[in-house]
Amino acid sequence: MKYTFSWLTKKIHKRKVPNGFGLFSTKKIKKGERVIVFGGYVMTPQQFDALSEKLKSYPFQIADDLYFGLSKISEIEEADYLNHSCNPNCGFGGEITIVAMKNIKKGEEITIDYAMSISSRKIGSMSCSCGSKLCRKMITADDWKIKDLQRRYKGFFEPFLEKKINSKT
Repeated sequence: MKYTFSWLTKKIHKRKVPNGFGLFSTKKIKKGERVIVFGGYVMTPQQFDALSEKLKSYPFQIADDLYFGLSKISEIEEADYLNHSCNPNCGFGGEITIVAMKNIKKGEEITIDYAMSISSRKIGSMSCSCGSKLCRKMITADDWKIKDLQRRYKGFFEPFLEKKINSKT
C-alpha cells in the first residue's frame, strides 16, 4: 500500500474485524513507542461540515475550532483504521501522533478512546460495543470531562483537551 499521508510503525498491520478493519501489532510494542503519525489536512468547522458523511468519521479535533483529517475517500489508508476502545492501549503523543500508553503484546488490536480527541458535537456521538468491562456503551463529545477518564488518560489526550483539563484542576 502506498502511504500518501500517514506513517505507521512496521510493527502494526490492518486486519479484518467483525465491524470492518482494525490495526494489530505484529510484534511487541513498548510503552511510549510511537505507532502512528497521521497525515492529512487541517480543517475549519465549515470545511468539516462540507465533508461527505463517510469522511466525517475520520477527522479528529486538534483545537476547539480546528479538525484534522482527510478530504477525499481515495485518501483513506491503513492508519485510518485505528479503532475505539473504552480501555485503549494507545493515546495521543502530540496533535497527530499516536503512542503506546502501555506495553502491547503481539496480536493485540491497537486502539484509542475517541474521548481523547473529541469535544465538538459536530463529530457527534456513537454507540460502542468494544467489549471492554469499562465500556461506556455511548461515546459523546463530553466524555473527556469524565474524571475517571481524565485520570486514566492523563498525558494522552489531544494537547488542546489536555490543556482544558489541566486548567480546571
